[in-house]
Amino acid sequence: CIGIDVTSDKLTEHFFNKIYATDTAERKRAQKAIEYVAGNLNDEHAQLMIKLIEDKRFHELEMAEKTRLMRVLGNLESKLILPFYEKVYPEYIDSVSIQLAILTGVARQKNSKSGATFLKLLNSELPVSSDRYDIHDIFEPFYDSLETAVSLYPGL
Repeated sequence: CIGIDVTSDKLTEHFFNKIYATDTAERKRAQKAIEYVAGNLNDEHAQLMIKLIEDKRFHELEMAEKTRLMRVLGNLESKLILPFYEKVYPEYIDSVSIQLAILTGVARQKNSKSGATFLKLLNSELPVSSDRYDIHDIFEPFYDSLETAVSLYPGL
């Protein structure tokens, strides 16, 4: 067959390597693909996502893009994710949107450590939002699993 391999990893080449490109056209194309990327990440992309977020150019992205990337990291399975969230949470005390995205990502890990991390982050800096959907979203991953929700009590 002529063309690219349809089963190959296109995110690394066309997104992670171009999101901070100096070529404006490439960078904009990568930024427009964030929604696609969010739905097609695999666990092996966890380290690349962490590097993307740690990059000093991350703050140049639109707020909606930053929160989406921060939140979607929580969908992946990796031992690196919870320590990463713990590390960056204090850096965003001035952004409730990103703090809520981090808390949602932590909750989406759905394990006993995520419950403890969730409480630890809430105790260190409590994000306040008047939007009830924001609050609902950070707790939603705990609704369907008593095993993970029990880790929030009595601490919550």
